[in-house]
Amino acid sequence: MKILWTSTLKEKRFIPRKLHDRGHDVTVLCVPPLDIDQKEHFFENEVDGFRHIYPTGNIVNAIEEIDPDIIVMHILHPKLADNIARIRAKYPVVIRAGINSTELMMMDGFRHELPKILNLLTSVDH
Repeated sequence: MKILWTSTLKEKRFIPRKLHDRGHDVTVLCVPPLDIDQKEHFFENEVDGFRHIYPTGNIVNAIEEIDPDIIVMHILHPKLADNIARIRAKYPVVIRAGINSTELMMMDGFRHELPKILNLLTSVDH
């Protein structure tokens, strides 16, 4: 099966790696698209054994050139969201909106500060 995966973070590659090990053709779609005027719909290279494509201009044209059997949108970039209807009309799409590592670190910091903020708000004489 030809799978297009929209995540490049190392910690998010566990599932694509297992799919690749089972014989599936996994291509990583890097977002956002490069804002350059090129005849080619994408540039590509290989990182950690995976084919990575970098769309140029319209992201849908790059997807259509790859022509995957399924698209897993682990990262839902605005350029993907803007074209989701057009993409879903032609390809099955799995959307997984996950929390990235930066958000987790921010939430952890927020969790420690929240009690202080609540204490301040409740102790202030309004």
